[in-house]
Amino acid sequence: MNTLATSIVEQILNSQNQFWEPADFDKSPSRVLHVLGEMVAAGELRRIRRGLYWRGSATPLGMSPPSAEAILAKVVGKDGVGPSGLYAAYVLRLSTQVPRLPEYAVPVRVPENLPGMIVRSRAARWKRRDAKLRPIEIALLEVLESWSSVIEVSDDQAMKTLRHLLADGELRSTALKAGAGTEPIQIKRRLEELLVGVT
Repeated sequence: MNTLATSIVEQILNSQNQFWEPADFDKSPSRVLHVLGEMVAAGELRRIRRGLYWRGSATPLGMSPPSAEAILAKVVGKDGVGPSGLYAAYVLRLSTQVPRLPEYAVPVRVPENLPGMIVRSRAARWKRRDAKLRPIEIALLEVLESWSSVIEVSDDQAMKTLRHLLADGELRSTALKAGAGTEPIQIKRRLEELLVGVT
């Protein structure tokens, strides 16, 4: 193994639960990709998508994968990203169904080739990002849009559960109002109904 390869391998082997990209090394990208490919073949790295790799923990089943949240944070950032669909209802405790794959809404075009998840683009709803809504607040907006198809409790029970989350501070009414500015009208109306009497 030449000096270049040895330097790259040593850096990666000394890391844990960390993403790696060719740009992390001040070397020729093609040569770095060759070394990274060899490390994937040896089970020391996990390829996530083109140009993105992960060094996790060694397990009997191979390299531990990153979480879907970690991949999204790396690829699109954290602001305005949160659960969608049935997964959002599960996070909000409005459904006991655990989806086979977690589903997320992102405030950008959907990135290609993200493993282990379903991703929905909400690029036009940019106020979610500007308001720095928490993932659970994104989940709320998503559930308000697909209400009848994802919740498995009564409307009254769902509203009661959500108002408890507001009272506990997990959902922030001020942030939700700011973040809802670019939402479809049905979401705004349901949010107004939810926030009646909430300061």
